[in-house]
Amino acid sequence: MKVKSKWAIFLLICSAMVIFMTGGARAGINEVKEAFVKGGSSDADGAAAGPEDLSRRGAAGSAVSRPDDKVFGEKLKKLLEEIKQERPDIDSIPVAIVKSTDESAIENKTIEFARIKKNHIFAAMFKKAHNEFTAGNFENSFDIFGEIFAEFNENSKALYFMTLCRQAQGNIADAVELAGELLAILKERNANQKLRQELDTVLENFSDASRPELTPEQKKALNEKIDAINDKIKSLYPAIANIPENTGKPEEEKNELIDKLNRADRSLYRVRLEMLNAALELYKKGQYEKAYEAFEKVHQLYPANLRALYYMALSSKKLGKPDESAKMLAKIFSIIENRRDIKAAASDIKDEIESEENKGNDENKNKNDDGNDDENDAIIAGGDTIKVITYNIAKGQGRANNGAIFVGMKFLDEVARLLKKENADLIGMQEVDNNRFTTKGVNQADYIAEKLDMFHFWHEASARGPKENINEHGNAVLSKYKLDNKEYFEFKTHGDPSARAAISETRGLSCARLEIGGVKVYFISTHFGFPEHARIGQAKELVEYIKKLDGPVILTGDFNTRYSEKSKSYRIINSVLDNTYDKAKVKGPTAKGGRGPAPPKTFIDFVFVTPGYFSCESICRGGNEYDAASDHKPVITVLKLKKKN
Repeated sequence: MKVKSKWAIFLLICSAMVIFMTGGARAGINEVKEAFVKGGSSDADGAAAGPEDLSRRGAAGSAVSRPDDKVFGEKLKKLLEEIKQERPDIDSIPVAIVKSTDESAIENKTIEFARIKKNHIFAAMFKKAHNEFTAGNFENSFDIFGEIFAEFNENSKALYFMTLCRQAQGNIADAVELAGELLAILKERNANQKLRQELDTVLENFSDASRPELTPEQKKALNEKIDAINDKIKSLYPAIANIPENTGKPEEEKNELIDKLNRADRSLYRVRLEMLNAALELYKKGQYEKAYEAFEKVHQLYPANLRALYYMALSSKKLGKPDESAKMLAKIFSIIENRRDIKAAASDIKDEIESEENKGNDENKNKNDDGNDDENDAIIAGGDTIKVITYNIAKGQGRANNGAIFVGMKFLDEVARLLKKENADLIGMQEVDNNRFTTKGVNQADYIAEKLDMFHFWHEASARGPKENINEHGNAVLSKYKLDNKEYFEFKTHGDPSARAAISETRGLSCARLEIGGVKVYFISTHFGFPEHARIGQAKELVEYIKKLDGPVILTGDFNTRYSEKSKSYRIINSVLDNTYDKAKVKGPTAKGGRGPAPPKTFIDFVFVTPGYFSCESICRGGNEYDAASDHKPVITVLKLKKKN
């Protein structure tokens, strides 16, 4: 009887689980579907499911309620309400624009065609992401909306639906983080829009007809103001006066829609460059009136292009209109100063410019690319370069990175062979294991360092497996310079302990000090985790750790956040360290750096450095020869260390 009773209880539990996993899950997703079908798909009637409809369920209806969910839920509700106030149409579904029927109003048909094509790609991607959302495939939807957010200038609608995806999955903490980011973006954009409208009103009201005659003293004072504002602008956007001559080679992109978008962008960019360079020729010849008109035409077609407005201001000054010039420069400065991430905005402009090294511009050869030239800064005697690599070696398991398959030493040998050819001075490695049975139990850091004849320091970040065969998983630093002050620092912030191992494993950094040209430098390798709220905590701990060091830092790592996303965890690090990608004079192959292409903007492996101590000569990504060795490709950067006299 006791046995039968146990079986009866077991069957009842199984039945309850089946009912919950089938009926309950379908009901949750069907509620989401119904809410969104009612919402329509156009801007006119595109009201989407509200946060209340989504807060009751997780991914496939299986979210587990936690004590702090209620607190996060209330916070999320308040944030979503504020977001709706900032942009009432945030939940509407965008539709593709159509070709203008009035062709006479189109001043440049190439621009109009490319603009419409780009919009159609945006609408197609948004529709695909939204269909995944309504089908309850929240993770797929989140990924596509993430691509839209990154590729379309931090599109706020995409970020809104990313928030709803996390809310629907029951990840309320992540949803709160995303909603907070979205609200900050909307507030900033609305503030900038208001500022631009106010400045435009001032400029419109000050026409030639109402212009008072300025006294020589007034003109002198205004010209001094112009020079001061111009200096501030150049300190923020060192490249604003530089207009590139060509579009360069487009990056390869596997995603077909993104590839079409890139081609449309390239078409728009080519037309803009042709117009800017034609206007610049007029300016250089002293034809300032015609130059002003030409740059004004560019500014009308591309209101966000600050270079056109900048040269309009310079032309106005040359034409004896310092008051107009001052207002335009003040407008430019206000736009730049009020952007949330000045470094990201500056890098967008700088990406368009060919390096001074390629141009052979002798006048600027000795200037730093970061716009902070200092006569007291000097490259260390001898001008030796420092080649730095960051590389996630996938535990020696190759591109498949299947930790359950015995692969022996073939991929570790391939990693070592490729790195030996690079002849780097410093290498930061992630996913470096010890006692892994699939690679014969070797300490992988010891094994590779010996083959490269380099000093090294490795420390486990986490350990897995039974006590008799524990696999240690960590980060390593390799160096041609002797290492001291070796230290491992474990982050207190980890992912969700109930999640898969890659999320819940402990994270940390391996750090060692070395000396280059008499300067003490700290070299760090780290590997951030999942999800974003965990990375934010890890980034904060990392920054606090770095602030306590008594010398400049070279930080390498796999940060698990795309460069193009400019996530909060990324920005926390970037607030104290420079990403060498932003500072590189050359993005792509060089004699010293290697033959690989420029890293795509979706890359997640970065080399950061302490501002003011390094110039970055080049950056590239490992080429096709690295395809089999790991599921990552190395990022290779060439630095020069500066010292303050």
